[in-house]
Amino acid sequence: MWQTEVYLSRKRDKIADLLENKFTRLPDLAYARAESIGYSIFALACDDDKSPIVRGRVEEIIIGILLNNYKYQYIVEECAFEQDLPQDKALASALVFYNREYERKKLAEILHRSKTYNLDGIFDFRMEGLQFDWSELSMMSIELLSYNPKKKDVYQIVAYLGKGNRIRCKNAYLATKPALRLVDGASGLNIDDVHIFDDPSDDIVATLIYNRVEQVSVERSEVTPSLVEKLVGIVKVKFL
Repeated sequence: MWQTEVYLSRKRDKIADLLENKFTRLPDLAYARAESIGYSIFALACDDDKSPIVRGRVEEIIIGILLNNYKYQYIVEECAFEQDLPQDKALASALVFYNREYERKKLAEILHRSKTYNLDGIFDFRMEGLQFDWSELSMMSIELLSYNPKKKDVYQIVAYLGKGNRIRCKNAYLATKPALRLVDGASGLNIDDVHIFDDPSDDIVATLIYNRVEQVSVERSEVTPSLVEKLVGIVKVKFL
């Protein structure tokens, strides 16, 4: 039987909840969650014959957590990136996803050599080089925003930062019930949401940016003007 543990600081309980939600949906994985004084601990296990696939999926989940949630918190907290306007949040999302394929590859190499996964230890001591790059790019963006650029100019930077990322979905449909979610227009399958903000509508925008969606279809009667305003800055909106 393949077994391992995942650790993360109790200061990141919201991220631990997100991680548990992802483990719950992972086929062939058994897990248990425990809390210590300083850490949330996940004990994971699966049958040996399933372990290559399951371990790969577990590590992809961890990569997403570190490069989405940890990276976002670093940009906002360590770099003091303020997000007063929708375009500011879109820019923060673009910074999170910038250079994703390179960062994913680097982190995959680190995780593949790990027997257990201390997420805070990996982030603090194995990802210092990446953090230096994030700081430089964030500071450049903060300086730009200090000049109060026009909204369209910020969205142009968002588009520029995303050009190097892989197109995962060209057309999507925004469903609103029972909750906001994006559906791939080609496959009809739900698109995995990015969860980094407190407002679900901001997560929808982040998911669109991450997947480089070109057009989203929406039911005009089911979306608020504020959500439409967020969407039109980063994607072509088709009203149904």
